[in-house]
Amino acid sequence: MASSNNNTSAISRFFNGKSVFITGATGFIGKQIIEKLLRSCPGIDNIYILIRSKRGAHVHERVQQLCSLALFDKVRLLTPNFKSKIIPIIGDLTKANLDLTNEDEQTLIEHCHIIINSGASIRFHEPLKQSIKANVYSVQNIINLCKKMKQLQSFVHISTAYIHCYRTDMTEVIYPMNDNPNTLLESLEYFDDQMFNHLSERLAKQYPNNYAYTKSLAEYLLLKQGNNLPIAIVRPSIVGAAWKEPIPGWIDSYTGVTSIIAAIGKRLIRVAFTSPTVDLPIIPVDVVANMTVAVAWITATNNNLLSTPTVYNCCTGKNIKTYLTVEDFFRILATETTAIGFENYSIIGPSVTTITNKPYYCFRYYTDEVVPAYMMDIIAYLTFKKPKMVKLQEKISYLKLSLEYFAQNQWIFANRNSQLLQSQMNDFDRQEFSFNLTELNWPSYIRNYCIGIKKYLLKEDLQQSSIKKSSKYSFIKAKKIRHLLSILFFFAVTWLMRQTFLRRLRIIWRTLNLIIRSYLQQDKKKIICSLN
Repeated sequence: MASSNNNTSAISRFFNGKSVFITGATGFIGKQIIEKLLRSCPGIDNIYILIRSKRGAHVHERVQQLCSLALFDKVRLLTPNFKSKIIPIIGDLTKANLDLTNEDEQTLIEHCHIIINSGASIRFHEPLKQSIKANVYSVQNIINLCKKMKQLQSFVHISTAYIHCYRTDMTEVIYPMNDNPNTLLESLEYFDDQMFNHLSERLAKQYPNNYAYTKSLAEYLLLKQGNNLPIAIVRPSIVGAAWKEPIPGWIDSYTGVTSIIAAIGKRLIRVAFTSPTVDLPIIPVDVVANMTVAVAWITATNNNLLSTPTVYNCCTGKNIKTYLTVEDFFRILATETTAIGFENYSIIGPSVTTITNKPYYCFRYYTDEVVPAYMMDIIAYLTFKKPKMVKLQEKISYLKLSLEYFAQNQWIFANRNSQLLQSQMNDFDRQEFSFNLTELNWPSYIRNYCIGIKKYLLKEDLQQSSIKKSSKYSFIKAKKIRHLLSILFFFAVTWLMRQTFLRRLRIIWRTLNLIIRSYLQQDKKKIICSLN
């Protein structure tokens, strides 16, 4: 129940003296959750983070790298020694018992109150066996840990809104599955990668990728094995840069729509195979973090009322006033990337054309993206520079192909539980842990998103104004250049077809000529014979 005192934070008071265990802590969402807990719940005791040595860096070095991020600048001002609250737990999601030492496991069993599982493999086309290990086996290990914990009050699992995406309506329930996750987990020991790859053609045939399939399995596993545990599931849609806090536009990974925005800013994407009316359910990462923390609080508060895991869709959509269509997204993006000034590979403008006809899309894709890439690589080769545009274009093509399913389909996301959660929060918490999107201004958000990409990912100078020097030429000439390329491509194809047609015509003519000559010679012989 919400606190009667609207001037203080019930959520912050709940976390006083509590310890939280977070998986995926070095991921995009995990970092945001850690920052939010440290800044808005200063009375929190410890934040245990599951972490492993990576690329030769020791876990303590990775924690130091995490805490030195600009993301924690506000926390650093409020609590200079905040790093002391972050305690690394060495482990691995894909291994038995999370690969925890006996000492670390006992620490979590005795002293941890909340688990937030944000760890997962988000690679769409990862081999099925590895995807099951990262997204399903890890959840089973966390469930087993939860059953041992003496002070567990809530376990929040971060899933995806695209669970069972073959449906058009995404309600806040866990859908049953024909496949038994326990059977698949047992088969990990006996089947190799090749066998699982063969199985994926049958098991995941309703899903666009192994990621969506294994996340569905994980939810079903929580339903089947999470009896009498305080479990909640948060389902974010397409997670984007921060909206308000701690830094508007903060982003640190090329995932999903972020790569698309960067490519459009660099003038590398000019056509998209999608309907302009499809909505793009981008959800800011700080909204996901706020909802996750609030869900952890309400799950603990309503522990005795839970019989099955409660699901919270964390999405925008057409049932919310602030939905964003693909057409609006590309239009705003063209304006904002121009105003901000990305260091571009091309003088052609940033506008993107949405196309629903596949043959026409293929034609425009080659004229607007592939041909310019080859031309730029030829120029680079002739000027003794390293050609890179064709390889870059191939990567972008793979990215577009991976996201094509989601760009072609429309979903309706229910948010009844999310609205109910807001009603249970007091006025202070509704502001401090806000996930209300009615005030979201898309042009402003996308502008900050582009600035974040330019600053934190591309490492470009924000003061650079090279766009101003070339923008007039770019936009006056952009359409003419594109049309010229289209015309050249059309004439090239026409010329090739003409040459092919003429070549075949010549062959036919020669063949007919030979046949006629042979007949004439035969007739001539007959006439001569008759005369003789």
